[in-house]
Amino acid sequence: MALVLTITTGRVDPARAEAFQVTFQTLLGRRFDEASFLRQAMLVHLGDSVWQMLTLWDSALAQSHVVDNDVPLTVRIFRDFGVEPEIRLADVSSFLQPRRTVAPPAAEAPTSEPSPGRREEAP
Repeated sequence: MALVLTITTGRVDPARAEAFQVTFQTLLGRRFDEASFLRQAMLVHLGDSVWQMLTLWDSALAQSHVVDNDVPLTVRIFRDFGVEPEIRLADVSSFLQPRRTVAPPAAEAPTSEPSPGRREEAP
């Protein structure tokens, strides 16, 4: 599997930051339904009104899918907010994920003995 990371960066007007985040969540959420090659998408605020959209996708699988992608979705989102973003592509040389999720610690089993400092209620 050949993974590619797309990094799209731009400065968004702080007054429009909330709408920008909602637009990202909505449109990229839909893209997951359309494009099985898309593996992950993140929106990162770097401070000083600078935002990055990071998308990880399988380039081999993407070649076999027809998606309206003349202009990448991440670029279109920035442009809709009046920003001409910088875009970079990077080949991913390593990608790690946890092998399994760790179960949370088991809750203490209730005991019939009252805890110290705990008052018993009368029936």
